[in-house]
Amino acid sequence: RLRRLVEAHSEQLASLKHEVGALRDALEDASLVSRERFLLRVHRRAFASVLRAHPCRLDASLNDMLQVAGPLHALTAGVGLSGARSLRAASRSSCQTLAAVVPDLGQPKYGASCAVCVGG
Repeated sequence: RLRRLVEAHSEQLASLKHEVGALRDALEDASLVSRERFLLRVHRRAFASVLRAHPCRLDASLNDMLQVAGPLHALTAGVGLSGARSLRAASRSSCQTLAAVVPDLGQPKYGASCAVCVGG
């Protein structure tokens, strides 16, 4: 019985995906909504849903978060030493924080800036 319910729900989901795709295509063809704008709205709705399920304050900057050892070490482990060096060279605000983990390599080879966008 459970298997039949799962199969029925899978079929319904597949049908809804086709309908949403067709609706999006029709809106794009009529120049009412661009693909980028549609995907932006999908992202915003998903982000808002996550925030409702897991409320939190979003008033900390990347540099604030890097002051805590856990995220800093997770970042350097995830991007590797060369990635952490690049972030350090690119982001003035996080340069001092990352200096605790990444040794100074002298002046960056090129002027760079870094924008980190999180959220909806």
